[in-house]
Amino acid sequence: MIKKGLNALRDDVHENAVNKGFWEEVNVSRFVLLIASELFEALEADRVNNYARDVESPFGGSVVHDLETGAKCSGLPRDLFIHHVKSTFEDEMADTFIRLLDLAGGLGVDLEDCNCAVGYEKLGSEFYQKLQNIAFSIITITSDFPEKIFDALYYISCFCEEQNVDLYRHVDLKMWYNGSRERLHGKRY
Repeated sequence: MIKKGLNALRDDVHENAVNKGFWEEVNVSRFVLLIASELFEALEADRVNNYARDVESPFGGSVVHDLETGAKCSGLPRDLFIHHVKSTFEDEMADTFIRLLDLAGGLGVDLEDCNCAVGYEKLGSEFYQKLQNIAFSIITITSDFPEKIFDALYYISCFCEEQNVDLYRHVDLKMWYNGSRERLHGKRY
C-alpha cells in the first residue's frame, strides 16, 4: 500500500532527477513513455524469470539483505547491485515507481492529498491483466490530469505487495544506485 510521507520521497526522487539533468528539457509525453517503458522492462524481467529474491549472496542470505545491512566488502555493493538486483522484476517496478514520483515532483502533485479514482480490485484478477491496466493508467497521464499519477502509484504499490515485492526497499536500493550514476545515467534523455 501507499506509505505516509510520499511527498518527502517524491521530493528526494525529483531532486536527484533534477541534479542528474533529467529536467533541463520538460516534455511530459516523453516522461510518461519512459515510465511505461520501465513497466515493460518489469514484464520482460518476469518473462525471463529474473527476480532479486531468487539470488543468494556470496555472504549468505540474500543480496538485497546484504546491500541493506552493509555485510559486504569495500567497493562490492555497487557490483552486487549491478549483478544481482539491477534489471530484475523488483528493480524495474521500483524504477517505474521512481519515475512516477519524479513526474509528480516536476508537476507539483501533492500525493498526500490525492484519492485513487478506481480501486485496485478493478484491475482484474490475473497478473498480466493487472500489468496491462497499470500500463493504461500510466499512458493516460497528462499535464492536465496529473492526479492520475497517484492512481498509477497506488496500483503499483498494491500489485507489488500482492507479488511479495518490498517496493519501498527496492526504491531505496535504486535511489542509492542512481545517486552513483552519471548525468542522465549516460543517456541522451
